[in-house]
Amino acid sequence: MAKVRCKMKCSKTEENADGTHCVEMFPVTSGSTENETFFKWTPGGQLTLRVLNEQHFKPGKEYYIDIEEA
Repeated sequence: MAKVRCKMKCSKTEENADGTHCVEMFPVTSGSTENETFFKWTPGGQLTLRVLNEQHFKPGKEYYIDIEEA
């Protein structure tokens, strides 16, 4: 199976009562020619992660997410 690459933008990080952090991301929509190409193939969606250390994710920053069968 082929790998699928998504380009997502972090909208927020939030600390939960249990000390974990909720990270929310949405597909990119604009801002560059590359983002417009990604938007053409993934016009909607949401990714929510619960992580122990949110320092890897910053609101407003864009990230590639690679998905492949395990």
